[in-house]
Amino acid sequence: MAFEEFSENLLDFPKILRELAGATQTHAGRELALALRPATALSEIREGLALADEARRLLETDSPLPIGRHEDLKPVFRSLAPPGAVLEAGSLLELYFLAVVVGGLRKKRPDAELYPGLAEIVAGLEPLDDLRGAIGGVLEEDGTVKPDASPLLKRLSRDKERLRRRINDRLLEMISSPGLDESLGERVVTQRDGRFVIPILRDFRGRVAGIVHDQSKSGTTLYVEPLAVVEENNELAALHRAEREEIARLFGELSELARGRLDTLELDYGLVTRLDLAQAKGRLAHKLGGVVPELTADGPTRLLTARHPVLLLHHPAGEVVPVDLELGGAYDTLLITGPNAGGKTVALKTLGLLTVMVQSGLPIPVSPDSTVGLRTSVLADIGDEQSVEGDLSTFSYHVKRLGQIFNAVGPGSLVLLDEIGTGTDPDQGAALAMAVLTRLQRAGAWVVATSHYDSLKGFVYGAPRMENAQVAFDPETLAPLYRVSVGSPGASNTLQMARRLGLDAGLVSEAEGYLDEEYLRLDRLIAELEDERGRRGEAEEDNQRLRDELERVRRETAERIALVEGGKTAELEAIRRSLEDELARVERETEEAARRLRERGQAPTDAGLSRPRERLKRQRDELKRRFTEKERAPADTGELAVGDRVRLEGTRTASDLLEIRGDRAVIAMGAVRMTVPVAKLTKVADDRPTAPPESAEVPDRYVPSELLLVGKRVEEALEILDKYLDDAALAGHANVRVIHGRGTGALRFAVLDFLKDHRHVRAFAAAEPKLGGIGVTEVELK
Repeated sequence: MAFEEFSENLLDFPKILRELAGATQTHAGRELALALRPATALSEIREGLALADEARRLLETDSPLPIGRHEDLKPVFRSLAPPGAVLEAGSLLELYFLAVVVGGLRKKRPDAELYPGLAEIVAGLEPLDDLRGAIGGVLEEDGTVKPDASPLLKRLSRDKERLRRRINDRLLEMISSPGLDESLGERVVTQRDGRFVIPILRDFRGRVAGIVHDQSKSGTTLYVEPLAVVEENNELAALHRAEREEIARLFGELSELARGRLDTLELDYGLVTRLDLAQAKGRLAHKLGGVVPELTADGPTRLLTARHPVLLLHHPAGEVVPVDLELGGAYDTLLITGPNAGGKTVALKTLGLLTVMVQSGLPIPVSPDSTVGLRTSVLADIGDEQSVEGDLSTFSYHVKRLGQIFNAVGPGSLVLLDEIGTGTDPDQGAALAMAVLTRLQRAGAWVVATSHYDSLKGFVYGAPRMENAQVAFDPETLAPLYRVSVGSPGASNTLQMARRLGLDAGLVSEAEGYLDEEYLRLDRLIAELEDERGRRGEAEEDNQRLRDELERVRRETAERIALVEGGKTAELEAIRRSLEDELARVERETEEAARRLRERGQAPTDAGLSRPRERLKRQRDELKRRFTEKERAPADTGELAVGDRVRLEGTRTASDLLEIRGDRAVIAMGAVRMTVPVAKLTKVADDRPTAPPESAEVPDRYVPSELLLVGKRVEEALEILDKYLDDAALAGHANVRVIHGRGTGALRFAVLDFLKDHRHVRAFAAAEPKLGGIGVTEVELK
């Protein structure tokens, strides 16, 4: 299934392509930019985006690749291909410039660690130094032949110059003769057809014996070659012929050399064109603030702070209001409603255009932690293309367009419908819209539609995997906020706006009286849902605040338990009292929050509160156990053996004896291994529990909040990551960072795929650019 060019035009994709083409430097790069189309293969899309992002970073931190500007070389290659074909100076010069570009790129090869894709393309360039040297030895950069291009050409050039001076001197002597004063048109020596002549007035033609080569436009002056210089002019002409023959021979040799390198020329030309397009993508990404989002072949699209690219081309980023859009997760069909001029169509176009752009390998202006689910096609019905000549009304056009969409739609399609069902009776239009949305969803498509139909809003409420959304509008100022809020439909606010705009209040009230009870009931339902949504949002904020507070106390508790492990007994009694007080305070706040939740109709037994509270209690018990536990009496201090529990002199923590090397021993104190003198060790009773304690959620060793995987093989890295996530969850970490680096992307994508279905992972996203960007993944644990 291919993307539809008609829909791309509706989404303004050609404007993006023209901007991209303007950023290229070569004729072939421009053609490639204008011909760019979305791909559906995940690997192809990732490769295109990676190259564009590398080019953007190279432009922002270093100098651009030295591609230069050159014309279309395909006609030159076609002219060169036939055996014996000889190229002219201009064509040879184009090959020379290509060879110069190739040499410059090979000399300034990008760092393979930072720019692996660009470096790989440059590495594929084959040198053309011999061709560059040969052509550069014959032609100047303006296309003229160098006088010393060959020994013969150098001699001919010298002979020509000497002969020119001799002829010129003789003719100057002739026109300086007093006897020719009145015969000359002017005292100059000039040339006609490569032969030296002097201007003689027609009336005095007989005074100079010679050959007439030309005359002035008025016919009063003749240009005569005196017989005295005919032989020397003949000699000069012969030198010209010899020069032309030598130049033709040189051009033939250069053409033969180029023909032998034709495959290399075409290969390098293609690679330079790819680099030109990648660099143009980088320039466009820089201009738009484009980034590479996460890509998924079968997951949802989640665009955060997305801006319409065409608007960014004409306005500063601060003036273009961002929008958040999601599709393909909890719902496949989204109906956006609300007032006119509120941003519904812009949101629709933003989603469609960004999808087309990212699948064309173009970074998009969204937050870096956005995700794009790949589509097999994008089909749009946006705007009013009614045609008088085609006898199409607004409704007729939309119906015809829907027919085209149904013929092309399939699993994986993204369908965008602006003002679905418009242009006809509202009841019948809404009924048609319901059927269209249902049929498209059944076909496996994602659908985003805009509408004003209230019955359609109600239909979406009850339909599976469909969701309502509204564009925000400030009721006080009547200004559109251009934000999309998912979860409830938007009211048209027509009469409210009319009242606030100054329309007679009695007239507006009379208009409200004509609204039927069903409409008013639906309007009230929407308002009630909005109020409920606001209450739920407040409850969730309270819930989250308490979860954060419990998590903070839990972390502090873990740190205090670590003090016990480290033997800092002087602080223990104060810590225990502080912990008891803090636990009591948090429990009081938790009970208060639960009471508020019950008043709002929310369940107070949220697991997000109970689980951290239980962990906190278990940690309190663990601290008590460790605090009150008396130091075990030393065991038999006879000869030490591997496996014994020992205590290092000067510490209070027991360790495992792992190895004995003469008078040195290797012990494990928690997660730390060290080599110490055997004489410093004392054997103690084994104080390890025979079964895991109730507080097993608090590990006996320190688990860092970051894991470094850079340099690991994929299989090895995933094994390490799996164990680390188990340990981090056991330690009670809420968030961890996995550092996998950028590299070729193989390790990064393997880590992301692994995290997607991991038992301990709630969510994950790339780190902020200043904290590592896509080289670091931040993971939220359950």
